[in-house]
Amino acid sequence: MATTGGSRDTVWALVVFLVIVVQYVIGGWVAGYGADPAVLSHVSFAGTIVSIILALLAIVYTYYQGFAQQRDAVALASQIEALGGVANGMRASGDVLSAGLAQIRSLGDQLDRSVAIAEETRTRVGDLRASMEGLKTAASRGEPTPPSGALSEPLPRAAERLIALASPMQLAIYFGLQEAAARGMTYRTLASDIFMPISKARTSPDIQDTIAQWLDGIASGHVYLLEDLGLIARDPIVVRDLEPHFRDLLTAQVSAKGGESQPSLLLDVPAVREAFRLYPPDPPPPPSGASKTP
Repeated sequence: MATTGGSRDTVWALVVFLVIVVQYVIGGWVAGYGADPAVLSHVSFAGTIVSIILALLAIVYTYYQGFAQQRDAVALASQIEALGGVANGMRASGDVLSAGLAQIRSLGDQLDRSVAIAEETRTRVGDLRASMEGLKTAASRGEPTPPSGALSEPLPRAAERLIALASPMQLAIYFGLQEAAARGMTYRTLASDIFMPISKARTSPDIQDTIAQWLDGIASGHVYLLEDLGLIARDPIVVRDLEPHFRDLLTAQVSAKGGESQPSLLLDVPAVREAFRLYPPDPPPPPSGASKTP
């Protein structure tokens, strides 16, 4: 754009120069014939006319230049505005990228917490397994198999050891089994309607299903362990009862340590208690205009 304006100025300068040269030639020719007053008068008049024309051309050119500069300024302003939009878009992209990086870091933290919980649970289960194996070795042999849905004879001090070594998440599992027994709820319903929604609400959507399956396996293992130890009774479907001493110890431990919510864990006693309080969900309202049963 600047090159086009410079060429235009050069052309106008050459035109003005040629006009001046032509006027000078005519003036010299008139000077040679200055003795003729008529010729001199006509040439002078012609010079005046040319000067007026040049002045008008200069005025028109000045206005044209002003309009051209205004047009260039508007174009430049539009380009600056477009650059501003590009800059805003880059800032928005930077914000989105920062949010994505923050989400990745949060996902990493959740995975770290899940791994730590898994390691802690594995350690505690290993400790329990070792303790229970020692108790089984010391326990009497040859006792008859109890009927389905009835409590077997619990191993000595099994309840005390389980409650003493229970982590907050294990305590929440025991508490959920206690509430399920009080309601005649199946373990599958307990896992799907109570445990799974809590764990999914506390994990990232990318790993919800994996963590839910892992938690289901952990809770199922605890149910089988309690059955083997004679601390819980259930038929193939419904959780029936907890061994009275184990239930009393669990109630005391929940009262002492189960009152504070820990959202960093997959399960805790307050969350399980709240889930049972809201279970079952309220039935949907009847459709409007439905006839009432007499």
